[in-house]
This record gives sequence, structure tokens and C-alpha cells, in this order.
Amino acid sequence: MEEFNGEKIANGDVLKTQSKLFVYHYAIYFNENGIDKVVHNSSSKSVIIQTWDDFFEDRKLIDIFETNISGCSVDFIYEKYNELKDKKFDLTGFNCEDFVIQFTDTKLKVKQLNLWYSIGFIGLGSYFIFKNFISKK
Repeated sequence: MEEFNGEKIANGDVLKTQSKLFVYHYAIYFNENGIDKVVHNSSSKSVIIQTWDDFFEDRKLIDIFETNISGCSVDFIYEKYNELKDKKFDLTGFNCEDFVIQFTDTKLKVKQLNLWYSIGFIGLGSYFIFKNFISKK
């Protein structure tokens, strides 16, 4: 069983990882017969299960979150996996955060995509305000 900052990670805990640049990726941890694994929604392969080492080949663990399924059985993990495994990745409708929300029935504190939309709208709004201000001079 893996640990993060001295705390053991339990089946059903959410892993917040950092992959490329400042992009966060979320996954669900579980341990099956002494082998640490994660289930997550990959943009290239949709919902998959990987070993801990394969998953963290190009990622860094940032944080863990307990959920209402933390401490669940491996059977429960596979039950939820089987419910969602045929759903295809969709950046705006079924990304890694949406997967975690549906898998755990737990809301994430901040949806990354909403944050990027907000930054984009603020930037676009600022551009038009600045452009309008300059053109009146």
C-alpha cells in the first residue's frame, strides 16, 4: 500500500497528479493482491486500469483526497470500472475530473476546465476593454 506525506492511501482515494506543464490529472487508487493500481480516464484510451508504476511514469503525485468510497473493496472498484469503461473521453463532458465525480459520487473542489474557461473569459474581456479604451484616445 502506497503512502503520501506519511498517510496510507486507501482504496477509493482520489489521486491528484501533475502531468505535462500545469495540467492536473485525477485518478482512483486501489490495491489488488498487494499490487498498487489506479483507474482513470485517459484522453487517448478512455477508462483504463494501470499499475502504480506505469501510471506515475510521467506524473507527479500532488495530493490525495478521501471520498465517500474511500476504504471500499476491490470488487466495488471493478464494479464501478465496468459501469464506466465504455464511456469515451470527452474534454468538456467526460474528462478525468468528470470520471472521478461519477466514479466516487463526490464533487471535486475546483473543476480544472472551469478554471481555464474563467481565465480565458477574463483574458478575452480584458482584451476588448483595453482595445476599446485605446481606440477612444
